Formats: sequence, C-alpha cells, structure tokens
Amino acid sequence: MGERLRRIGDAKVTGQRTRMPDAGTSGAANFFHERTGGKRNRCKGRTRGSECGVNQAQRIKPRLGFPEKFRFVPIYLMHHLSSFRALCSLALVLICVASLAPSARAVTVTVGQTATLSVTADGTAPFSYQWYKNGTAMAGATAQNLVLGGVQLVSAGVYTVKVSNGAGSTVSAGASLVVQALAVAPLILTQPASRTVNAGSSATFSVVASGTPAPTYQWRKNGVAISGATTASYTIASTTTSHAGQYSVVVANSAGTVTSGNAVLTVNTAPVITTQPAGQTVIAGASVTLTVTATGSPAPTYQWRKNGTAITGATGNSYVFTGVTTAQAGTYSVVVTNSAGTVTSGNAVLAVNPPLPRHADFNGDGKSDILWQNILTGDHRLWLMAGTSLASTVTLGKMSTDWEIIGLSDFNGDGQNDILWQNLVTRESALWFMVGTTVAGGVSLGVAPSGMLIVGTGDFNADGMPDILWQNVGTGAYSIRFMNRTTPGASTVIGTGPSGWTVVGTGDFNGDRKPDILWQRISDGAARVWLMNGSAYASATDLGAMGAGWTLGGTGDFNGDGKTDILWQNTATGARKIALMSGLTKTGEVSLGTVAVEWIMVN
Repeated sequence: MGERLRRIGDAKVTGQRTRMPDAGTSGAANFFHERTGGKRNRCKGRTRGSECGVNQAQRIKPRLGFPEKFRFVPIYLMHHLSSFRALCSLALVLICVASLAPSARAVTVTVGQTATLSVTADGTAPFSYQWYKNGTAMAGATAQNLVLGGVQLVSAGVYTVKVSNGAGSTVSAGASLVVQALAVAPLILTQPASRTVNAGSSATFSVVASGTPAPTYQWRKNGVAISGATTASYTIASTTTSHAGQYSVVVANSAGTVTSGNAVLTVNTAPVITTQPAGQTVIAGASVTLTVTATGSPAPTYQWRKNGTAITGATGNSYVFTGVTTAQAGTYSVVVTNSAGTVTSGNAVLAVNPPLPRHADFNGDGKSDILWQNILTGDHRLWLMAGTSLASTVTLGKMSTDWEIIGLSDFNGDGQNDILWQNLVTRESALWFMVGTTVAGGVSLGVAPSGMLIVGTGDFNADGMPDILWQNVGTGAYSIRFMNRTTPGASTVIGTGPSGWTVVGTGDFNGDRKPDILWQRISDGAARVWLMNGSAYASATDLGAMGAGWTLGGTGDFNGDGKTDILWQNTATGARKIALMSGLTKTGEVSLGTVAVEWIMVN
C-alpha cells in the first residue's frame, strides 16, 4: 500500500498519483497517499466495487492548480455519490475553506464610541459571514466587518463570526468587546465629618464620592498623606492626643481630582490633678483660698465639697473664703469632671483658730495693758489699763534677774496672753500660761543653740498661733521658728538685721493683719519698722527718734482703734509715754508719768 498520509493541519501535494476517498456516503474526507514505484496507482472506491483508472487520476492535478502547500480545514462532502467511477466528483471534494483569524482578540472602547470587529478568511471565495454575540446570531450582521456604533455597556461580550463558502463553514475564535463607561471626574457626595472622641477609643472618617472610573482615595492629616490610608474610610483604632488634627481625603480618577473639606478630630482626655488643694491653718477673719490645678480636654469643671457635701456655687478651680470663721473649718475636696472622666482631689483640712488676743490684753477688755520688770530685784508688775489711763496694778511675782520677758501672746490657744521668758545665762526659754492676771502653769521650751537669742513673737504665717523670732548674735541673721502651740516646727531666715540696731517688739503697722518688726538704733534710740509680708521682708520705714535718753518699751493698742501704738521710756528721768499711731504716722502722745528707772516696760 505504501506510506499513508494522516489528517493534519498542513498537507503537501506532490506529482504522484493520488487515491481519492471512498465515496459511499457523505462525511469527512480521508486523504491517503500511495507510492507504487512507477506502477499504476489505484483509487479504491468501495461503492459496488467501482475503480477508477490511473490516467484519469493523473489528469486532476493540473486542472485544479493547488499550491505546493496549503492548510486543510474539515471538509464535508456535499453530495452523496452512489458510484465513484466517474472522476467529475473529485473537484467538489477538494474545494476547501482555509484558516480564519479575527483581526483582534479584544477591543476596549468607551460608551458612545464605535467598535469595529473584522475577520480575515483564506480559502475559496466567495465567503458569507454571520456574526454572533455570546453565541447568539446577530440580526443583519453578515458582513466581513462588524461595526457597532454608539456602543453601550450592554454591548460588551464575546463576539465570534461564522464564515462559509460552497465547501463548508468554520467559526472564528472569540473576540472580547470591553465597554467602559464615560470617564467622569470625582464628586464628593458626603464630606468626612469632624469627630470628638475620648482617648483610647476609635475614630473613623468616611467619604462618599462618585466618579467613573471608580476613584482612588488618599487620606491626609494636617495636609500630609497618611501611609496606607487609601480607601473610602480611615479608622484609628485607639486614639491618643497625638492623633488630634485636621483630616481630609484626596479623591482621584483619570478624569480629575477633588479634595474634601477638613474634618477635625478632637481627642478628649480625662482630668488629671497636677496640684492638689493644700490644707491651711488660719486665724478667724483671714482670707483663705483653696486651689486645685488640673489638666484635661475639654477644659474640666469643678465642684468643691466640704466634708463630702457639695458647696453651692463653688464651681471654679479656686474656692475663696473672705473673713473665714471657725464654723468654716473642715475637710475640703474638689470633684474635677469633663466628658472623658472624673477625678476627685485629696482632702485639704482647713483649721480656723480664733483671733489671738489683743497684744498684752490681760483682762480681756480689748485694750493693751503694760507689763513691767524690775531689772534689779526681778519683781514683775502688771498695769491694767483703761485705754491710756492706769486702772489698777497687779503683782505677778519674782524671777531671777537672769530671766527676762521676751514676748507676750497666746501659746496654748485658750484666748489668754501668755508670757515668754528667756534665761540670758543658760539660754533656756519657758512659758507662763496665764489666765487673766494669774499664772496657771508653765512649760520649758528647752535650751537654745549657742549664739541664738529670742527677740520677739508674732503670728508670721497667719495660722492663729504665735511664732518666735530669733537672732543669731554671731552673724546678725534673723529667723522665724514657726510654732504649733508650744511645739516648734520649721524655720525660715528672713535676713540680716541692720548693724547697730536691735529688735524691740512686733505689731501690725500697716493694717494687713500681719506682724511687722519694730527696731531701735542703740546709739540714739531712733525707731524703724520692717514691714513684713508674712515671714518675708517687704520694706522699711524710719520713725525717727524721741530725743535724748528715750528708748522703746514695746507695743500695744491702747486706744482700741485696732492700730499698733508705741511705748517710750526715758532711762535717765523715768518718764513714760504712749505714742498713738495711725499706721506708721504718730497722731499724738499720752504721758504715763514717771516711774523709777529700774522698772522697764517689756511689752
């Protein structure tokens, strides 16, 4: 039989004789090739045993004029041949449709544009065409080119074409038509909204925008792009104060760009108390301010409480008492609140002591009396005064001349003036507790450090308890020892006194309810007042001298006007007098007569 030619995509036709396919029925043709080495080729048609001669087969090739090489597609016999002895049917069998290829496998257009699909067919003309969309024949689409004008989104699909000729038909591979909507610049439909959140909670910003193609997003904080924030919403899972700021989003597509308005993120923080209200001990009638300092956002509100009960109207960060009374003593706290939380301060204890008795008032009539000491015998005597006049005299007893009276004030809080003593030899100090003009008891305050002397008393911290003024005789420095009744506390240095001057007493000379210090120059007896702001030196005022032989004998309010007056004594003649003062100005004098020079006034 020779070599058989399989059914393949390409076939080569040579000059050898060719046996034709069986023609018994219509169907796909099978081509065979037979070499006989110059012998006669035979066409084995099996229909009723018919055969065709060699010379007839040899005449086919030149008439058909096939090229040397061509591509076969499936060929179907168009006629049923009952006998294949006549060779006229051979021409029909060899008519073929060659390879078919669309001009493009995918076409992308925009709505409204025109899309053209075309196909190229090789084979025996003429050809007929039928276009299909998604497998369904398209009415009227029978040209080689399919022109779709004004395409819409529904035009998208897979297009194929069936090409036919007299020998048969074939269908092309599919070509996809992609239809894009018209590009429309982004339009923000819903702007991102400002948010206020508590620290630690989440915050989400969202934008709603239209546009074709679908837009992209880039969120920004204070104008700076946020890495990875590229969707229509941006969420901060756990906010801190560092997240507070202005947030916006840039929305873009191929048709344009638009930027949203700013959305402000406010991060609230719960209040934190940075300075607690401090407890205070004051004298009745004083002004008191309790203050708290707190942070928080939004700014917190305040509610002060006394002993746990809210105080009506006390809603600032400070609570002020004007002219405090003993009834206002208690435990104070403040509740600090904002939308992020609440915190309560610690307790501040306000202690209100009754006013110290008027200086040197031993009989409680509101006017100062005069205390005398005999520097030769150690006797002590009290002049009870009716203003500037002597009303009566009381003997207080006798002490060693090593002891001298340094100051007068209420040290045990019973509303009575007590007497502070100091031993100039041993440096011991002691108190006589007085009930009126009677010594009710006493207590030692211990021995002072070497070189330290007590020079006066006064309530320098306005707590309603007298403090003690000390002098360092070696350095000339003066300090205040704050007292809690008879128990010493902290001390503070107020400075170095003027050279050649000595402290004589204390009193309120400027009406600020704070003790000032009265000085005397040893050389000529001139007086000077240090005005004090509590325990701090403020300024000095010279009052001048009374004259030769005159020295200061102490202070007191002898006319009951609430202003400190000054006692003067003449160490040469024994004359005594009161300088009535209005602040730092002398308004008059009252003579107390003459007393033996060994008796000195020690107010």
